[in-house]
Amino acid sequence: MKTRLLAAFILALLAACSKSAAPPKDLADAVAVVGYLASPRFVNVSAYSATAEKGTPSEFVSYLFSDLGAAELPEPARPGEPQGGGRGGPPSWPEGIALRPHRPDPRLGKQVVIVPDDARGLVVAEGYLDGKGAPLLRREFELAKPRKR
Repeated sequence: MKTRLLAAFILALLAACSKSAAPPKDLADAVAVVGYLASPRFVNVSAYSATAEKGTPSEFVSYLFSDLGAAELPEPARPGEPQGGGRGGPPSWPEGIALRPHRPDPRLGKQVVIVPDDARGLVVAEGYLDGKGAPLLRREFELAKPRKR
């Protein structure tokens, strides 16, 4: 009886440990917003499409953190409002998540870092619970080619 109980306990413990913890929803939502920013839907209606010289991810990240680009970033979600962009509008940015270029800031809490990968034409979004450890979440998005206006 004791052996069965011990075996059941060990199996339950192994099952619990083998499940990877899902990232917090707000952090996953923020990373998804970066995917929207890299999409043709955003790229081709933003001023980036008119100002881009080469259309590289580095140029795009620099644009997002410029005064012009920052003015076009999605608005933060209001408390109680769904995060998604309902009615076809842009998604809102989850409250309490910082957006950073290139590397995390260890002084901030939850944050998404946007890293350009020019060699592969990708915008990489990394989600952190704090800026001190490894990213909890990482997704790569192909950067849309801007249409010249």
